[in-house]
Amino acid sequence: MKAEVRVRSGIFMAGYDHFKLATGTGRGTPSAKGNKIWLSALSCNRLRATIHKVHSGGQAYTHGSSGVDILLSQYHDGSMMADLRRKLPNAITLCRLVLAVAFFATLNAYRYPDTNSVWANIAIALFIIAAITDALDGYLARKWNATTMFGRIMDPFCDKFLILGAFVYLAGPRFVVPQWVEDPESFFTMSTGLYPWMVVLIFAREMLVTGIRGIVEANGISFPAKWSGKMKMIFQSVSIPMILFLVVNFKTSEAVWAMWICHILVYATLLVTLWSGVPYVLGLKQVLGQRSKSEEPGPPGGDES
Repeated sequence: MKAEVRVRSGIFMAGYDHFKLATGTGRGTPSAKGNKIWLSALSCNRLRATIHKVHSGGQAYTHGSSGVDILLSQYHDGSMMADLRRKLPNAITLCRLVLAVAFFATLNAYRYPDTNSVWANIAIALFIIAAITDALDGYLARKWNATTMFGRIMDPFCDKFLILGAFVYLAGPRFVVPQWVEDPESFFTMSTGLYPWMVVLIFAREMLVTGIRGIVEANGISFPAKWSGKMKMIFQSVSIPMILFLVVNFKTSEAVWAMWICHILVYATLLVTLWSGVPYVLGLKQVLGQRSKSEEPGPPGGDES
């Protein structure tokens, strides 16, 4: 971070001599254009420590020994903006965690087919907002180069908390169709089309991928998220609110077309989720193959001349 310091009186280089005295920067020549000097953030902090008189709400300063007026407001604005860019993606990630809790709380009030349907629709809106924040925080972190250890831990945690929690709810008793359960000839029992065995497979995929990435990165090898994992997240984030919307507003036990759409979405989501784990397994195999080759002993006897 650099700050633009405007010399508002005196000759430029004469003014810079005073800046060198005030900031302790005795080497080199500043970047100058017109009557502007560029100082580093450290130099500005040192300069602020030597200020004797403050004007205009702490933005316009006068150096007591030289009478050279400078303006450091741009430094403060830039510093604040850099701090905001560093913290905003993490704040959005935490907002997603809060939205996920609110999603579960509102969806908890719903019972199929029509008990507290308003709360279920509010839950759908909360899920969509939370899914949007997942794309937003990652985009801002990459754009502003604001990736942090906190974000690397909390971002995938919040994603899994929201998505896996939603699958658990969709396969839970709140979405059971009683008449389908009582009919021994009925193949379907869930209004959502999602069943516990499917959730088990989804959890297994997540634990496998998390384990693979943890082991590889623990050995000092970078193993970032694969594109298939990102596609899986997008597919899940779209299918979950669509399934909820059809179940809550069209009653899949009554509307056959809505029931089949839900089942198609569920099975497609399951297949995409399982398929997205394959590149991680192949990546682990490749890493282990390269590591085994590097650990193979060389030919005995050394080089011959």
